[in-house]
Amino acid sequence: MTYCVLPLCSEEVRKQIADEEIVRSILFYGPDGCGKASMAQAAASMANALFINMSPTLLANKFQDPVEATKLVHMIFAVAKDPSYAPVIIYLDECERIFAKKKDQSSEFIQFLKDLILYKNQGLTRENRVILIGCTSKPELADYNSLMWKGNIGKPAKQGM
Repeated sequence: MTYCVLPLCSEEVRKQIADEEIVRSILFYGPDGCGKASMAQAAASMANALFINMSPTLLANKFQDPVEATKLVHMIFAVAKDPSYAPVIIYLDECERIFAKKKDQSSEFIQFLKDLILYKNQGLTRENRVILIGCTSKPELADYNSLMWKGNIGKPAKQGM
């Protein structure tokens, strides 16, 4: 948790961390009821962070057109990157539904996942005090390549979840 909360709380600490060492996302996994969501909320509380919930249960059946998913991700990251709202935690419960294997993925989350990864990898800079926290009790249902993707040259800034 130190790698998540401390850089979110302090701009000075964040400036001292090498860019490739800045944690941009964390995945909590474990059985139902073990406290994953509570950990994410505790991190937000400790960091006095804005907590943005983008969980699939809240987003289900909201995207009639892929452009709507893009607009939502754009708006969320516009708010998250605004220094007046910092720090920000973007929360994804049941993230295996978003990072599902291609054959199992809901069509409404395909564009959402592409935009989410794109904005996280290319839109966040070291100055942005933003972190994504995903939770899952079923990591085996997620596409391992999407979760663990390291980009073309393996930089942490290009990673999946």
